[in-house]
Amino acid sequence: MAVATIVIALLPTYSQIGIWAPTLLTIFRFVQGFGYGGEAGGGVVWALEFASPKWRGLVNGGVLNSSMSVASLLATGLLLLVSAYYPIGVIGWRILFLSGAVVVIIGLIIRFAAPESILWERKKEEGKIVKVPLATAIRRYWFSLVLVILINLGLTFVFYAGYGFVTTFTKLLSSYIPELQRAFVQLTYLPLMLGSIGGIIGNTFGGYLTDLFGRRRMLIVPTAILLITIYPLYLALTTLSIPIMALSLASCTSYSP
Repeated sequence: MAVATIVIALLPTYSQIGIWAPTLLTIFRFVQGFGYGGEAGGGVVWALEFASPKWRGLVNGGVLNSSMSVASLLATGLLLLVSAYYPIGVIGWRILFLSGAVVVIIGLIIRFAAPESILWERKKEEGKIVKVPLATAIRRYWFSLVLVILINLGLTFVFYAGYGFVTTFTKLLSSYIPELQRAFVQLTYLPLMLGSIGGIIGNTFGGYLTDLFGRRRMLIVPTAILLITIYPLYLALTTLSIPIMALSLASCTSYSP
């Protein structure tokens, strides 16, 4: 993931290599995604194997899910900082990708320094380490695997639709309404940062609630609420009111029981 991030930051422009510029960008974004997906899943398992069964909801649903909102908060803040000194469309975006590589490298160092979990070491001593875990999961636990994928599709859609949609929506709207162009930063990045803070609080508290009331109940109840509120939440973005937009985004990003 670090290599892909650095390569993206150093990619030649379209005027230099033509169609290969967006092609290589797409390829290395896929590499980033594969790297993140593998490392994030492994990180969750590793953390849960260390966590006490009593607090696994707080660790997984709370702390680990909150890290996405923490990352969004830091990234948005860094974007505002860099854009104040460099044009984002020219050199600023490259600086942002290079800064992301630094974080990944720090994570890599931690990864090598961290010990394996006691549970994994015990399985290793017993000779019960599965050689091809994916094949075993598909063969023995395919139904549970499908359920987990479907549940996470909902979580992922709501989270990224909230963050991705608000930026695209306000930018498109500001291109049609000149009066909004000057307020684009306020209408986009400030709600994103406030929404991220709401996501941190909501995820942490929600994870704690799963330890108190159970995983199943804390999946069903928020999902039912979301089915009713998702339309007014996104409709609230059209008000172009920073407090209302921030509340809407916080609700979307907090949905990870």
